[in-house]
Amino acid sequence: MFDVTYLFVLVWAALPLARTLMQGGGSNHIAFVHRLYRDAAYILAAVLGIIVFEAALGISLENYWFEELGQSHRYWLSLEYRVGIFLVVSLLVGLFVGANLRALCRPFAVVPTSAPWIVGFVLAPWLDFSRRRCGFRSCGSSAPRRPAWSILCSAEIFLSTCWHCLSTTTLSKSSSGSFAS
Repeated sequence: MFDVTYLFVLVWAALPLARTLMQGGGSNHIAFVHRLYRDAAYILAAVLGIIVFEAALGISLENYWFEELGQSHRYWLSLEYRVGIFLVVSLLVGLFVGANLRALCRPFAVVPTSAPWIVGFVLAPWLDFSRRRCGFRSCGSSAPRRPAWSILCSAEIFLSTCWHCLSTTTLSKSSSGSFAS
């Protein structure tokens, strides 16, 4: 609904990065990388602001709907469980990705020590948000999606499909020795 506004906010947040790239690194490459890192943090803050704003709009809409039905307590209970699961999974995925990126970036002195952790803890919620934005609710369910989100959506569809198939299929050993579902 606010796509043009979101694009404007992201372009505005990217202006310091563009300025830094146009000025170049000069002789101090480590300082240049740190400026790039700082300027990329502006873009990250804008993306997180957009995600929080979209989530707040969705929560308020659902809350108004359930209040009209007189079932707001059910909505809040459901939301509490979803937020709890989301936070636990985001924390675990963030720790996993951050630790692996930290191990990969350790030999490179120009990479700030907090960069792998920030990437890890931002990647998990962003993938969940992109899945919701694309409209994919479960395996095989597809809604029209926007091209800008297609790469993230295809990765999320693959992971969602694998998870759905693993969680719904029970493998049992048949008498012939093959697995049947």
